Amino acid sequence: KAMEAVRSGRIRFVPDDREPVFFQWMENIRDWCISRQIWWGHRIPVWYCPSRHAVAAVEDPKACPQCQSQELTQDADVLDTWFSSALWPFATLGWPDETPDLEKFYPTQVLVTSRDIINLWVARMIVSGFEFRGERPFTDVVIHATIMDDEGKRQSKSKGTGVDPLELIDAYGADALRFSLAWLATGTQDLKFGKRFSKQRVEMSRNFVTKLWNASRFAAPMIAGVPPEPPESGLTGEDRWILSRLTGTIDAVTEALNRYEFGEAAQQLYKFVWDDFCDWYIELAKRRMTEPAAKQTMSYVLDTILRLMSPFTPFVTEEIWQKLGRRQPLMTSSWPEPQATRNPGIEQLMSQVFEAVGVIREVRNRYGFGPKVELAAVISAKDESAAALLKAGAEIIRDQANVPELTVGVNLAKPKFSAIGPHAAFTVYVPLEGKIDKKAEIDRTRKELEKTREQIVQAQKQLSNEEFRKRKPDLAREIEEKLAALKAKLAELEAHVKELES
Repeated sequence: KAMEAVRSGRIRFVPDDREPVFFQWMENIRDWCISRQIWWGHRIPVWYCPSRHAVAAVEDPKACPQCQSQELTQDADVLDTWFSSALWPFATLGWPDETPDLEKFYPTQVLVTSRDIINLWVARMIVSGFEFRGERPFTDVVIHATIMDDEGKRQSKSKGTGVDPLELIDAYGADALRFSLAWLATGTQDLKFGKRFSKQRVEMSRNFVTKLWNASRFAAPMIAGVPPEPPESGLTGEDRWILSRLTGTIDAVTEALNRYEFGEAAQQLYKFVWDDFCDWYIELAKRRMTEPAAKQTMSYVLDTILRLMSPFTPFVTEEIWQKLGRRQPLMTSSWPEPQATRNPGIEQLMSQVFEAVGVIREVRNRYGFGPKVELAAVISAKDESAAALLKAGAEIIRDQANVPELTVGVNLAKPKFSAIGPHAAFTVYVPLEGKIDKKAEIDRTRKELEKTREQIVQAQKQLSNEEFRKRKPDLAREIEEKLAALKAKLAELEAHVKELES
């Protein structure tokens, strides 16, 4: 019955490559010693009389059935731990009594465990479930990765390579540790999470949790008294964009969790919360804090973020939720459903706009111009469609990149003595006349030229490997696109140096 349940899919292993481990043991099962000489566990239900007759019974026997002796002694051993643990799915719910909990919660849904006890525990629970309850104990068996030390070996207290989770919680918080482990949970590949790597990874998650906390503190006064419902009118481009991105994130996170891809779900949330919501939407909303549409959008998006984040960071999200004045506890609230449709057009537009802002900011960093220093910029798009997107978002580019003087067009000429910001769909030129030292710029550009040539050689080397191209065609296509962009960048840098030297 246990094997048939797995073969038919009524019980499934995630990932399914763990099924052969289950079948290999079940098809070659052997008797095993079920007694253990330890002080805890279920005592073996066998009694002996002075004549060493043995009697097994559910209830304590009054006399030996063979010699009628009433001097009976129960075996001092206990059942093998795994023998007793096989009863876990129903014994914890009040079995053998027919309790309300047993009726409601058996069978359960998901068992999460490690690969090394598929036979010791998982198989025996399935067997016991059918034997004692007449049905499977759970539907899904999720096999998680094993956490290793920094060298990829089993953690050991005696060798001092173990990591105490309580120390990490004291230093970074329980939410940060929880999110870190979820982030790293990509399939069953073992995780390096020793004393060195664990601190780096948990610190990253701590910064993320802090980012969410600070964003919520900013939004709280703005959305006070505003119901967390999607807005219906007065939406700007950034409002429609964040709502579209939120819908995509809800779908992606829900789908990943349904597939037990916890790492993918965590990474989707990280990107949306940090990049889309904190770095872009909040910055854009600062200009419109009194507008009803901005308030409504902010309230709805933050509410949904807290619902999505709750399984990963339950403590900080519950605290934020309560501070926002919610009455129902967050952890018992409903999982979010998309309330807005995806808008590919607005997502493409805003993506292009943000990339243009990013390129101009990169030029600022390259030359040491602070964000308050006003610059001019010329954006030369490769085609009319790219130019149209950039023109539609010109106001945001001017505001976020601090370039009051902005020109956008197709195949525009490079202004004399300008910094170049290359991109696949456009090129940004930032005039530098009177702002920097020309010799220093020539030296800097030459270094960038050498670095670009090295990257081209590396990409060409990877693409020359036919085995690599067959094995990873998607990655090969990405490298081909990268190579084309690098060659375009090289030509622009060479032209830039030539112009400077003339």
